[in-house]
Amino acid sequence: MAKAEPVTISNLDEHQMKASSKELNPSCRAPYQNLNPTPLGLCAFALTTFMASMYLAGATVLVTASLGVVMGPALCYGGLVQLIAGLLEFRNGNSLLGLIFSSYGGFWLSFVSLNISAFNFLGGYSDSIALNNALGVFFLAWTIYTVLMLLAVLRINFVTIGLFVFLIICFILLTASKFLQADPNLQ
Repeated sequence: MAKAEPVTISNLDEHQMKASSKELNPSCRAPYQNLNPTPLGLCAFALTTFMASMYLAGATVLVTASLGVVMGPALCYGGLVQLIAGLLEFRNGNSLLGLIFSSYGGFWLSFVSLNISAFNFLGGYSDSIALNNALGVFFLAWTIYTVLMLLAVLRINFVTIGLFVFLIICFILLTASKFLQADPNLQ
């Protein structure tokens, strides 16, 4: 079998082009400049958690008032932006932060979905006892997940450990609140 003639462009043969041109050879492309999405993910989580906690604690408005002021940031900043930050962490090869940011972005998206009346996810519950039990299970699942994430971050630093400890406390209080609302005899 005859050997093929090398390709020549502008007096450069195939091997010279590979050695001298990054544009013509994608394998020689300049390395991807890693972005650092961690501050974005942490800010999205912190702001949304602060707003939701202030609302749920009744510190800003009556708890019976509309959740609208919390749902906007929870959907866009806590949900979508945090999910994007998680995907960028995966892209950078940081699978733990990718998992954490993506998961809590999913938490905020699911929390918003539960509270949008057009979706009617909570409409199937006949009374407030069943509804509060279901929400208690929802928050209990996230409490367990957060405990697992705490175990995963124990080797990182004390600030991250502290963040997850306080997040666990927050989820325990949310879980207890819903279960206590479901069964007033527990109070």
